[in-house]
Amino acid sequence: MAGGRPVGSINTQRPFADALRMELQPHGICVTTICPGWVRTPLTTQVNAPMPGILEVDDAARRILEAVRQRRAFYAFPRRSAMQVRLLHWLPCLLSDRLAMWSLRSLRKK
Repeated sequence: MAGGRPVGSINTQRPFADALRMELQPHGICVTTICPGWVRTPLTTQVNAPMPGILEVDDAARRILEAVRQRRAFYAFPRRSAMQVRLLHWLPCLLSDRLAMWSLRSLRKK
């Protein structure tokens, strides 16, 4: 679990976004992969689990827009979530998937 999302979704979306970025770059199109942590929304108010570093929507939107304006290839935030995402990116998928399932089970118990 990274930023409250199952790791498996990150493991599939990031390589897709990387490939898309390389494919579109010669056409002047920039692709920015965004991995936010928890953002306070009506949906997250229904989650009964710890949400360290939860951000307000305005703050998350400001960070995302700034990353897109800077044409960053990858942006994860807040810092704690970013470190988790980067670490999990380098783990083998089997290990990442097991960590995701463990995290989901621990969230459901709370």
